[in-house]
Amino acid sequence: KSVSSRKNQLFGLGFCEEWQENISFVFFHPRAWHFGVCKVGKELIFNAKLSRFNHTWQFNNPKILTSFEGFSPK
Repeated sequence: KSVSSRKNQLFGLGFCEEWQENISFVFFHPRAWHFGVCKVGKELIFNAKLSRFNHTWQFNNPKILTSFEGFSPK
């Protein structure tokens, strides 16, 4: 939905199809690569700690995955 940056942080707002809910993400100290990958309308798969911030689910400093094979409980 949107991507913005300020003071060594890259912020974004998106939509999780699985949960049917808006989500946000933040990268701390992003590199040029992050700005190239995080474009409006692009579908990304994140792996990160998930928390509530300002009534929205937020991924903090996520890793971007190229594929998703599901979870394997231990």
